[in-house]
Amino acid sequence: MFHNNACAAVEHAFPEHDWTYLRERAGYKLTLGQSKTIQFLSQTGKYSQRDLAKLFNVSPGSITYVLNVKQYE
Repeated sequence: MFHNNACAAVEHAFPEHDWTYLRERAGYKLTLGQSKTIQFLSQTGKYSQRDLAKLFNVSPGSITYVLNVKQYE
């Protein structure tokens, strides 16, 4: 379910806490709002994953992770 991602497991187990610092320490730069925006923009079909990566200044792998793992739902 969490694809060996300890941060996602902790966030899921304790949703009442703000775990932003865990994502930052793990190398994530995306906030919950940004992730939802990425999902929305991707669904419109106007932006590729590479375009979204440039727009949010993250690696294309981070965009793929947000779109496929959907850790922020």
